[in-house]
Amino acid sequence: MAAVPRLTYFDGRGLAERIRFMLAAAGVEYTERVLTRELFLELVNSGVLMYNQVPLLEWTDGRVFVQSMATVRFLARTYGFYGDNDAEAALIDQVADGIVDFVRVVISFPFTKDMAALDAGVTKYFPCFEAILSKNAPSQFLVGTKLSYADVLLTEAIAGVLELRELDASAFPLCLAHHAAVTSSAWFVAFLASGHRHKLGDDVYARHVDQVLGR
Repeated sequence: MAAVPRLTYFDGRGLAERIRFMLAAAGVEYTERVLTRELFLELVNSGVLMYNQVPLLEWTDGRVFVQSMATVRFLARTYGFYGDNDAEAALIDQVADGIVDFVRVVISFPFTKDMAALDAGVTKYFPCFEAILSKNAPSQFLVGTKLSYADVLLTEAIAGVLELRELDASAFPLCLAHHAAVTSSAWFVAFLASGHRHKLGDDVYARHVDQVLGR
């Protein structure tokens, strides 16, 4: 049994970044293992990857988790980021699904460099995020009165966008206020200092992913 969990992924953000954010919010110490082509094939041949995809999170009791959102929801349930009741949990899932839909354009950006798609995503989804926050006011959170995994995902999403373009403060004041509040939290400051926050994906990262996947 491992002393701490271990996360295996490419040398970059991608689909593992939401897991890193959740582990940070939960205060969980963990190690990371960077994929190589050889390690990826070893994992595929072992059968540990349900769909032959990463990220892979190995828990301290021997359990393994694949599929990034299943892993996020496991962490949310385990560490109390799933609201106070079933109704809140269902709403958190709904909000999170929309955030995940948007984040696809951020995750794919190192490969596509498609700023038009990013802008279209912001135009489509950020008014919805703003409306959700407005409906839950005066709480600063998306659902209920405490941080949920949806808030963590929105923080990851906004952080990614702000590295690529500005957000209109007059159009999305609640989104930016939410981001400022969460990113000033002790767990987020510690995350940035931990070494687990990977840099924005670039051509080197894209080539690394292609090499590992043999494409």
